[in-house]
Amino acid sequence: MASWSGGDLTKVSATANRVIGCARQVLTQLEQERRLEREPIAASPRIEARDRETATRSPAPRTRSDLETVVSAATAFYQGQLREPAGAEALEYLRGRGIDNEAIDRWQLGYAPGAWEALTLALRQEGFSEDLLLEAGVAGRSRHGRLYDRMRSRVIFPIHDEHGAPGGVAGRLLSGDGPKYLNTPETALYQKRSLLYGLHLAHQPILDAGNAVLVEGYTDTIAAHLAGLTNVVATGGTALTEEHLKTLARITSNVTLAFDSDHAGLQAAERAAELDRAHHGIRLHVARLPEGLDPADLLGNGGTHSLQEAIANAAPLEHHLIDQIVELHNLDEPEAMARAIRAARSVLCSATDIEVRTKATEYLATSVGRDVAIVAAYLEGTSPHRTLERQRGTGRSLA
Repeated sequence: MASWSGGDLTKVSATANRVIGCARQVLTQLEQERRLEREPIAASPRIEARDRETATRSPAPRTRSDLETVVSAATAFYQGQLREPAGAEALEYLRGRGIDNEAIDRWQLGYAPGAWEALTLALRQEGFSEDLLLEAGVAGRSRHGRLYDRMRSRVIFPIHDEHGAPGGVAGRLLSGDGPKYLNTPETALYQKRSLLYGLHLAHQPILDAGNAVLVEGYTDTIAAHLAGLTNVVATGGTALTEEHLKTLARITSNVTLAFDSDHAGLQAAERAAELDRAHHGIRLHVARLPEGLDPADLLGNGGTHSLQEAIANAAPLEHHLIDQIVELHNLDEPEAMARAIRAARSVLCSATDIEVRTKATEYLATSVGRDVAIVAAYLEGTSPHRTLERQRGTGRSLA
């Protein structure tokens, strides 16, 4: 990993943490399956009779409508559970994030109880087959063939496509083991790489504003809408992708990233720079949030104006990344200046649009206090195979 990252210890650490987190999820899932197989099966006589009756039938072909009906039924079940006594902790969590009853209903928020088969049994009672529950992604099957609820002890955030059709859900863990956030697995309805949380509600506001504001979290999105910033959507559980850009390009050519101001937010911006934005006609900007705050925190502290100002003054993505690079170097040292310019080269190369690259080069020159022609010439001549002695010589010339 060290060689992949070019020796950046921060990136090495972040990658190692993702590997460790993935391993923990695997071990947690194995342990949950072992506990599931030790519990008694609770199936109603009605379900058992229906299973015997349909066992000899060939399965009917599934349609998109069938799957949407299952996801809608699951969403309704989760909504009902939020109002039950068992959902008190989930309701308290939402209240703590400033989400009121009206927002709960508008966003169809819910709660998945901790029982292994609460949803599965409820939907089977409504007549849905096991195969349909599996195909819709609301249930899983253990290695021993037993169905179980994929979401347990979680606050539920339903996810829709841009037209409002149900796709899947995301669950935020309240207690117990497992990943903090869990999404519906990939299905015919749910492709995480292309769905944007809240787009069905933000579609018209994005058209009106001529700009889509992209955040990372579900509660960030809801908080923004409650504050009147209704052109906000979230990637929700994944990094920004080409498919997300393609979806947004049908609505707008301007996208502002309002990611968290921590290291993960910086990494998300770096990954966004690697996407082929020019192909989709998308211009990316970055809203710089106060240190240590995500959009929901900022809005919760009465910072609606601060977020609006950050969005209005968003910097082009390349300029933002150049600022981050320059801040890591002491420009009073010639060699450090050369290293900063060399590090910024990857940012400039990611800009396939000539005009964007030219402006970014000018911005870099201004940031390091050097003539743009000198910086541009150095960037054109930079090679990763240069010797250390030649790099030092270039550093002195930049001084």
